[in-house]
Amino acid sequence: MVASTGLRFSATNPRQMKNQKAETFPLTLERGTSKVRIYRSNRSENRFTLSYYLAGKRIRKSFNDLSRAKAEGQVALTHLFNGEAEALKLNGRDRAVYVHAVDRLSRLGRGYTIFEAVEEFVQAKEQLATEAPLWEVTRAWTRQYSYPERTPGQVLEELIEVKREAGFSGDYLKDLARLRRFTKDYDLPIVEINSSQVDSFLVSLKLQPRTRNNYRLLLGIMFNFAVKRGYLPKDHDVIGGVQKAKVISGDISIFTPEELKQLFDTIRPEMVPYLAIAAFAGLRKAEIERLDWSEIKLSDRVITVTAAKAKTASRRLAPVSDNLFRWLSPYQQRAGRVVPYDNVSKQLTEVLAPKAGVTWKRNALRHSFISYRLALVKNVQQVAFEAGNSSNIIFKHYRELVTEQRANTWFSIEPTG
Repeated sequence: MVASTGLRFSATNPRQMKNQKAETFPLTLERGTSKVRIYRSNRSENRFTLSYYLAGKRIRKSFNDLSRAKAEGQVALTHLFNGEAEALKLNGRDRAVYVHAVDRLSRLGRGYTIFEAVEEFVQAKEQLATEAPLWEVTRAWTRQYSYPERTPGQVLEELIEVKREAGFSGDYLKDLARLRRFTKDYDLPIVEINSSQVDSFLVSLKLQPRTRNNYRLLLGIMFNFAVKRGYLPKDHDVIGGVQKAKVISGDISIFTPEELKQLFDTIRPEMVPYLAIAAFAGLRKAEIERLDWSEIKLSDRVITVTAAKAKTASRRLAPVSDNLFRWLSPYQQRAGRVVPYDNVSKQLTEVLAPKAGVTWKRNALRHSFISYRLALVKNVQQVAFEAGNSSNIIFKHYRELVTEQRANTWFSIEPTG
């Protein structure tokens, strides 16, 4: 006789037993933690396969009748159950290990047998190319695939919109927009991007060290934003694995006083305020382009760089030296744009510099102001505040770059006549 006590059929009821076609396959027969399954053949509705594990091996038997498959399944199930009952009679450590294993499996609530658990474990380990524990592998998998799928492009556009609504400057938004080249090259889930890919991208740009580091910084802002939005794990640090480019200390290009005189001798009148402010007050190109005459107080000898127009988003006062006062006085207005051109760079690099016979150097006007100003006042903190920069950068890159004598010559350049 086949023991049937404790036998359960999942997805089966009396009506289905009478109507074979109403069965839901696979059928699962369970007793305790033992189970067998019956599958319907894909080729024939009247062909059934009984499947179960015995001593770690998968046993399969085929039948032309469902009732015979069920009967054989009951027999197999009883044998499996009795075999496990015998295992519970083990003594000492073996018994404790077995009971603990059965208890742990029961917590899953899915009726796993020890044979099935071992089989899945072996199959999983055979597929892995690592000796890492399975829990580490599953944790890594969960970290990668349990987050909302966002591409870098989607994250970047969301970041730009958030910064725009927060009132960040147009130049800051333009800097972020430079990352669109990266998002175009890596149109895949951001969670799948690694440090090696980011490093390869930066190398492919063939940028100067300082520019490459600035690009790296922008990428870091985007990835940190993704972390805050829950698109990446909290401990995600792709940028931390990307090497910074080495910037040679003191490698700063500046103009000589003689070169600046040549520029002033050649420049068109409407561009004089720009050149004078850049050379003698040290404002950034973008800050001068946004500057209004109402923000230049010659009587107070200061230029106000508002937080909205400053790159650092913090207000500061730039000094108006004696020679800068003389350069700006003839052009002073109550209000209005100081710079009449939308594309100042083109005017400087393609018109002024070639005509003056001077090789244009990127950011050299600002670098010149900081270098010559520091040589005069010999106060890093003061120059850092006036230029809207950090003391560390001023000290690292501009200290002892020029002599005090050359600095006096620079700030003595005045309009003639």
